[in-house]
Amino acid sequence: MAAATTDRSTARRSGSYLGIGLAAAAVIFAGCLTCYDADGYLADGADTAGLKFAGVSQEAVDNTGGADAALNADVWVEGQFLVASAGLTAADVGERVYLSDNQTVTKSVTNVYVGTIAEVVTAGTCWVDIDPAGQAGADGVADASTAQAAADALEAQVGVTVLANLTTTDQTGLQPAINEVDANADTAQADATQALADAAALEAQVGVTVLANLTTTDQTGLQPAINEVDANADTAQADATQALADAAALEAQVGVTVLANLTTTDQTGLQPAINEVDANADANSADVASLMSRAQNETKSFSGIDDGTTDGKLKTTVGTNYTADGRMCNKAATDDLFDLTGEVDTGAGEWRAYWLHLNAAGASFTVAAATSDVSEADAISRLPGPADGVSVIGCYVAGNSCDFDGAAGLAGQGTIIEGWPTELSPSA
Repeated sequence: MAAATTDRSTARRSGSYLGIGLAAAAVIFAGCLTCYDADGYLADGADTAGLKFAGVSQEAVDNTGGADAALNADVWVEGQFLVASAGLTAADVGERVYLSDNQTVTKSVTNVYVGTIAEVVTAGTCWVDIDPAGQAGADGVADASTAQAAADALEAQVGVTVLANLTTTDQTGLQPAINEVDANADTAQADATQALADAAALEAQVGVTVLANLTTTDQTGLQPAINEVDANADTAQADATQALADAAALEAQVGVTVLANLTTTDQTGLQPAINEVDANADANSADVASLMSRAQNETKSFSGIDDGTTDGKLKTTVGTNYTADGRMCNKAATDDLFDLTGEVDTGAGEWRAYWLHLNAAGASFTVAAATSDVSEADAISRLPGPADGVSVIGCYVAGNSCDFDGAAGLAGQGTIIEGWPTELSPSA
């Protein structure tokens, strides 16, 4: 279905909405799918790299000639909406769908993840439970699918089941298959070495260089043995060539230099490169899991964290939009929200970091890391992984000789970080 160019009456089931600033010159239509552009401003929904799904527009807004955020639009960010698609059956309930245009979704993976099918009405229409916060998880699934396709190709080449137990979070099945490839290469190397030894022994016996002057009349008893040695050498060479080809194909698929030091007579460089592939796969899986957890449990807007009225407490100066346990939540500006009174004061040359959390019910609490005597950055790195179902609103790092209950205030004795510290991002 072509993209809508006028307002659309889109049926919905419940939901909540946010006011979002439009991108410069953007035009959106009521009832249509919308996206964030690369700068975080609202744009008409399109399958374009760099866009992220924002929600379903409540109203038509024309920002032609306007700068970024010159106008705002109310956008539904959760709920179920009736949209167009194609080729659907009842078995598609629960399937992920992606943006095709501003009024159509597709099961095929595109640049923009939208949500999951809640109900199939006809082959061309369905109710979709939208999920603007789910883009990171969808990207992780797409990366895992790419890894699976590469593994399938490798399986076809080497004739073993490479990733029978591969999941999004478990690449351990790669190592046994790679070990088999390595063992085959070692066997081929041994065969080639034996063939060379046989030829050398034969050369010593007859006193010529591989029997260059052999004739059928004076060396007839030797000819069958020579033929056998030659056939064995050919087989060993073919095995070694196939092992090299398999390794080169693996190199092309996983993007690492697998056989940088591999020669015709030395396959020992295969195992370290394969170990690197396995380690990179495990690290990528951990990053995907961390990003999915972070997307479902973090603040969506800065809260203006500052000293509260009471010494040793921090407040939020503006309302906070955040996700906790996968749900969109809001907490109004609150004085004395985060309580650090009674904390043990830091000494000279010491730093201590604290998570500032909100749960889905709006209750606040803090979690301390171990004290560092190295630096503020080291103190942040000691923060434990956030608990499930709570949102990271920010963190506070107490500086040297911080008096938590003192009149100097917390802001003047440490560092307030809003949102997730960049030092803890998977890409950092």
